Amino acid sequence: MPTDSVVHIVDDDEAVRKSLAFLLGTAQVSVRSYEPAVAFLANIDRVERGCIVTDLRMPEIDGLELLRRISTIRPDG
Repeated sequence: MPTDSVVHIVDDDEAVRKSLAFLLGTAQVSVRSYEPAVAFLANIDRVERGCIVTDLRMPEIDGLELLRRISTIRPDG
């Protein structure tokens, strides 16, 4: 993965976010973490394009609903 790529981790479990960030960091991947999903959506205008890794079961907005909302807000990816 190119060094300018970003992986966005959206998960309500802090331990999962930290573990994924650590693992991806060892591969020199840039990581941004968000909790909860509404925090990601609130900042979507400032979020760099990249890969999104999300939990499917979260309070307020689950992972599938998050992806639906992202595709509505940013239909071009």
